[in-house]
Amino acid sequence: MSFRSHGDARSDLGQNTGLVPPALQQPPEYVAALSKTHYSGTFMRGFGNWIHKLEGASKLDVKFGFGHGSSDNDTQRAQYDGAGKLQDSFSDTSSVREHSFNSGGKYTTPLGRNHGLAAGWDVELGHRVETKVSVDQNGVPQFAESGDNLTADSRRLALYAQDEWDISSQWSGYGGLRWEGIRTTSSRATGDINNSSSVFSPLLHAVYRIPGREKDQLRASLTRSYKAANVQDLIALPSIARLNSATRPDRTGNPNLKPELATGLDLAYEHYVGRSGIISATGFVRNIDNLIRRVVQQEQTSTGLRWVSTPQNIGHARTKGIELEAKFQLQELLQQGPAIDLRSNYSRFWSSVDDIPGPNNHLDSQPKQTANLGMDYRMKALPLTLGANMNWTAPTLVQSSLTQEIGTSRKRSFDVYGLWKIDSLQQLRISANNLMAESALGSNIVTTNGLSQAAYTSNQTYVAWSVKYELKF
Repeated sequence: MSFRSHGDARSDLGQNTGLVPPALQQPPEYVAALSKTHYSGTFMRGFGNWIHKLEGASKLDVKFGFGHGSSDNDTQRAQYDGAGKLQDSFSDTSSVREHSFNSGGKYTTPLGRNHGLAAGWDVELGHRVETKVSVDQNGVPQFAESGDNLTADSRRLALYAQDEWDISSQWSGYGGLRWEGIRTTSSRATGDINNSSSVFSPLLHAVYRIPGREKDQLRASLTRSYKAANVQDLIALPSIARLNSATRPDRTGNPNLKPELATGLDLAYEHYVGRSGIISATGFVRNIDNLIRRVVQQEQTSTGLRWVSTPQNIGHARTKGIELEAKFQLQELLQQGPAIDLRSNYSRFWSSVDDIPGPNNHLDSQPKQTANLGMDYRMKALPLTLGANMNWTAPTLVQSSLTQEIGTSRKRSFDVYGLWKIDSLQQLRISANNLMAESALGSNIVTTNGLSQAAYTSNQTYVAWSVKYELKF
């Protein structure tokens, strides 16, 4: 998939009031700024699955996938004073190349009566190369490594083996061991930075089928897992904020990031409806070590003292939640009902981060509540399926660090689609996403030395229409 975009933007600044006393206010960096942006990108993904049956009841299931992405961005920006006189101009050119590969496999074989061995692997490889040139109107670089090639690599390998055991007609489960290791490398002009870590943990999972209620069962799982840092967060290449402040900092990576380690317990009740429907309630609790979060602080750079946002491992956090889900075909409950598939879910989360004061010291990637309601209607007289989906996310307010508080407004999205099956090999899908097109509101408040700087944003969203034709070979 390839795409291009061209954009023109204008921004106007007035006196910075916010919550800063008038005596400490600074004049704006500019009165008006005009920018032109050209962006092009190409992305490609592929995947495959190979299943091989061996002697007896043994089986090998292998999955693999790959991805490639490249993008180029060019921005020209000019800043003017109140009289319309040019003050400064800047040029930013960036190039990004990314490659990824993943593979997972599982080997299963009987070990005797009611026992089975399962062993497998998961591999993920990521490589990113980024070059950025940022200069002012005199050709002066805006950061120390302007024009240098920076690379980052991440490699994750997981191996596991487990004994799957049908204990009785009511009980089944598995127990085993899992090893997982992550290695990250970031290369820059000043040298390479390598990080390696691994964990060896037990796997425990149990299922209890309730006697006399063949469609009801309970599940319990004890898990331990790694979450590696994003490759782009490992590259230390900065994104320069022209109007640098606590609420508009430069953004950079951190090649010393360690992966997050989570230990969790999950409990679930499941009731099966018809052939494929389910009603379930799940609760979980997790402890997270080496939590990754962006921290905003002042740093001395090649161009002077600036506000910089950098991802860091900030310590320990806890999270818990409940998730409710229901999906089923209406005709399996009402024989004369329409051919409608219903699906819904609701989630409620709680979390806290150590060493950050409450009451809003939540995980920044986890909203308090989410809900989803959708349906698909299959017509009898026509090879046509109509569907709709409504998604809601509650507003959030997060104390992301000792000095920064970030808020986001609620999110509501309403999507519809129509799918026409031309024949067994062809189909046409027309969809409209985000029909409500609400504005996304945000707040960012940073308090240092008893003074606060606040920034409020409002981003208009739009309806997205798409037409997709599919042909199977």
